[in-house]
Amino acid sequence: MSTPTRDPMAESLEWFKYLRQSTTWVPKDRPPLPIAEMDAPWRYNAANWLLRQASALALYYGFGEIQHVFRTASQMSETTQDFLERAMEEDQQKRDADPKEWLKATPLYQALVKDIPERTI
Repeated sequence: MSTPTRDPMAESLEWFKYLRQSTTWVPKDRPPLPIAEMDAPWRYNAANWLLRQASALALYYGFGEIQHVFRTASQMSETTQDFLERAMEEDQQKRDADPKEWLKATPLYQALVKDIPERTI
């Protein structure tokens, strides 16, 4: 997904959205495809690639989350904004403490490892 000429903020928002979905994998230099069409070894390799990138992806995700919230914050009550701010701080602490464990809980990762024995990953 990453190219040198991309806007890092746009890329962060893209990663935020991508990691929160569970239906599509975007291979490098190839069109997106449904995860359901990937065989187990390919899904295994994709999941491991994500894990190797966990620290960077956690950072991108955090910046993307902030952008997403700012775009919708004007439609929220002050109480909701306060709750969301606390939740985001807690989530950021989890990402910082253990990026790989955080990544394993994302919908994308979960979809990739579905039906693959855990000891294999």
